[in-house]
Amino acid sequence: MKQPFLKFPEIVQILMVFIILHVLAFIIYDSAVLRMITLASVFVSTMWIAHKSLFTGLLIACAEIFIGGHGHLISAPILGFPLSLRITIFLAIMVVWMIHILRKKMHLSYKHLPLYPWILLILALILGGITGLAYGNNPLFIFDDANGYLILGYALPFISIEWTEARRATLLRILTAAALWVSVGTLILSYIFTHSIESYARPLYTFIRDTRLAEITLQSVSNSEGIVTHPFAAYILGESGYWYRIFMQSQFFVIALTFFLITYTVLHTEKIRILSSTSLLIIFSIATIFLSQSRSFFVGLCIALTVISGFIFYLKRKEFITLIKQYIYLIGMSSIALLLVWISITLPIPTKPSVDTVLFSNTSIDTDRYAAVSSRWSLLSPMMIAIDNRPILGSGFGTVLTYKSDDPRIYDETGSTALTTYRFEWGYHDIWIKMGLIGLVAYGSYLYMLFRASVTMWNHTPHWIILGFVGTTLTLFVTHIFSPYLNHPIGLIWLLSIIPFIYTTRSHTMV
Repeated sequence: MKQPFLKFPEIVQILMVFIILHVLAFIIYDSAVLRMITLASVFVSTMWIAHKSLFTGLLIACAEIFIGGHGHLISAPILGFPLSLRITIFLAIMVVWMIHILRKKMHLSYKHLPLYPWILLILALILGGITGLAYGNNPLFIFDDANGYLILGYALPFISIEWTEARRATLLRILTAAALWVSVGTLILSYIFTHSIESYARPLYTFIRDTRLAEITLQSVSNSEGIVTHPFAAYILGESGYWYRIFMQSQFFVIALTFFLITYTVLHTEKIRILSSTSLLIIFSIATIFLSQSRSFFVGLCIALTVISGFIFYLKRKEFITLIKQYIYLIGMSSIALLLVWISITLPIPTKPSVDTVLFSNTSIDTDRYAAVSSRWSLLSPMMIAIDNRPILGSGFGTVLTYKSDDPRIYDETGSTALTTYRFEWGYHDIWIKMGLIGLVAYGSYLYMLFRASVTMWNHTPHWIILGFVGTTLTLFVTHIFSPYLNHPIGLIWLLSIIPFIYTTRSHTMV
């Protein structure tokens, strides 16, 4: 069974580009001059490519966000400002787009795109900036707080391009390659760090930490007092077992690919082959989700899968037995994925050291994740007070709050458990505080628009495409409750990526 867009020669080519980019970033990591030269080269080459084909330029922008986390894979200080790879590509694409518009080589085409969610979101952003200035918030905080929304500028190229079936397929191949890259990278990092391969692990950790590609955290079955804190892990790893949590924000796109794979698998009844490309991608994707150990991802996935599965069973209720077989197959793939995770952790080549001698063993395995959860709940009360004080217009971007943090690193750095910041968890509370009720209405209207468009497209768009997008978007909106994604380039580029697939009146032949 093969997805229509899974052309692996092209996916392999994209993967080679990802490999070269990351190797280059690692090589020039210690040289600010080389990083500046590289960014200048990226700017010029991206402008040239986008001038030849704005569509290809936009694919470059999407690919960087799909794999880049915070966008700092390559960055360099320019006049005191940390210029990142993401901003470099953004500037190049937008400059070319503006030149094309001024020369009338292209025009905006939004005839079939409902504009009200985007207009509301832009108004909310303007309100957040004005309100923040009016209340005297630090202008630097305001800019840093809001600059993630710059990615919305890509909406202009998105609605200036003619999205043919081939172009839609290419965008999905970029997503597939990025998700595969993140999945394989997650498994490799798990293996390297669990086995304490020092020659790779330490320089990799420094590079990954500084470029903010991932969070790598030691996890132990037992705490420092020998009390088992992870019973299931103790059952499969032993009471002295340990592993590393490998979390990347870009793992969200692994979830997106997983939804497309699942919906295609369930809605089609071709003969299932365990070694098919679809099966292997499902295994790698689910293994990655296991290793991420993201509670936010898990909650979002469970809710979205329940909703989508309920709809599928209603839609194909006459094929109940076939559906059950497909879901049993998916459960089997999940079991194999868990086995793959277990192998990456326990494979005795090289011999695993004891938990007391592994990398980061001197950090507290008792408090790292629990402190993060506790601190998140401590933040909720000050956020509710801020909302209660200004419930309609909010307090603007750059609003700072002080709360008690249980993270020992905060106490070590400041000598206090009080943390003052304008970067918040609890995503919808963050939107409400900084953009007021209009911000919440804007995102709510987007979700309404998506469901309405899905109904409109239902009869002439393959159902697995619609359900894949709806399921992933539901996961995104649920995840945002606990961890901010809708105000991050990752979430925003996903909302933009839906445009070519949903907002069209032409029949889809490829997808």
